[in-house]
Amino acid sequence: MALPDNFNETEHLMDLFRIEYNKQVQKYFKNQADDDVSTPKASLKHGCRVKDSDSMLMALCRAFLFEITVGYAQSVQAPIYGTPVQEL
Repeated sequence: MALPDNFNETEHLMDLFRIEYNKQVQKYFKNQADDDVSTPKASLKHGCRVKDSDSMLMALCRAFLFEITVGYAQSVQAPIYGTPVQEL
């Protein structure tokens, strides 16, 4: 199927990113209410969720907040086991 004449690559990418990324955020913050900033965790959830009106830069900042600052990336990484350097 050919792309429609008015197809916008940027909008398509942002829509896919927003939908899939927000699923991860929702799952991680499943016990926090939407659109709430009354507690620190609820505020983080609100800050991490990509909105329809976000620019690409804003979406990347929200992703950085979630992945690095909140620590989602570390929580899904398998632990690294090995011999400590001091004992080698």
